Amino acid sequence: MKRFAWVVSLVLVCSVACADEPPSLNDAITRALACNPEVAMAKTNVAYADAKLRSARRGAFHPELRVSAGDNAITGTTRASVQVSQDLMRLLTFNGDEVRQAEHDLAVARQTLAITQQRVIHQVVEAFGHLRMTEDVVQMNAEALDAQCTLLAFANAQFNAGAGTLEHCLSVQQAMVSAQLALRQAEGDHWQAQVVLSQLLGDPLPTREVSP
Repeated sequence: MKRFAWVVSLVLVCSVACADEPPSLNDAITRALACNPEVAMAKTNVAYADAKLRSARRGAFHPELRVSAGDNAITGTTRASVQVSQDLMRLLTFNGDEVRQAEHDLAVARQTLAITQQRVIHQVVEAFGHLRMTEDVVQMNAEALDAQCTLLAFANAQFNAGAGTLEHCLSVQQAMVSAQLALRQAEGDHWQAQVVLSQLLGDPLPTREVSP
């Protein structure tokens, strides 16, 4: 009985491309808050509102100075005058209306800053957790592919020794191809998670590496 040798030539590198170790969650939050443009704008608004409040509190005594000059056609001389005026109501109320408005503006600015910071923190925590999850999925699929590589090698050895069938070899090979596709999908999800976190931290986008 003539036996036909069936040889499957397949080169697999069952490895996961490992990126640089990501920062800790606390470091990620600190960096995201430092580079986020919305947080920076909110901080600027707080500083402006605070300066406006300090100016309003100092502005009860706020005299206005007017200087005028004119020629006297009869005497041929030039006269200059200086007038100093002060808003009496502003002085008596210690500029209360403007101070209250400035205090309100500062409170709103601080609240906006806090809300913006909390939103950024939530985004980082969510992105960080998703990144860790995709790392675990990549590792799980890499181990599954490695197991399929071993099974395929064993199935080929059995077939070549006359103890296995072609159908079994093809079935194992198909399972290995499915494991390959699952690993590539997991690596793609992991790369996308890296992109999201990198954008939040202001880092360069990672290079996508795919297992063969």
